[in-house]
This record gives sequence, structure tokens and C-alpha cells, in this order.
Amino acid sequence: MSKELLLDNNPKVDEILRNIEDRVRTRSTFKDQAQVELLSKIKPKNIDEALLDDRWIQTIQEELD
Repeated sequence: MSKELLLDNNPKVDEILRNIEDRVRTRSTFKDQAQVELLSKIKPKNIDEALLDDRWIQTIQEELD
């Protein structure tokens, strides 16, 4: 099967998932975002560890407000 058959240079507007005005993002641009997401999911193991982390305290305070 040739590559010409697999490529669609004219996608249908209703098949576009994001804003069509935004710039094109390749997989390499998401690599750093995935790593940041992994770091943001780390939770302290106990209350003593949580109280040592200013960012954790700020996050919890925002949730309580």
C-alpha cells in the first residue's frame, strides 16, 4: 500500500479535535509535558513529609478555599 493512500491532506473540520487556529504540535512537544504531569502526581507519603513541602501546603490550601 502506498503512503499516498494513507495520508489525508484535507481533514474534515468536524474531525479536528483542537482549535484550528492553534499551531501544529508534534509528539516531541508533548514529551516534556508528560514528564511534568508525572512529577505533579507525586504525593507525600505522610503528614510530616507533606508539611515540609511548601507547594503541597499551598495546593491543599487552594483546595480548601
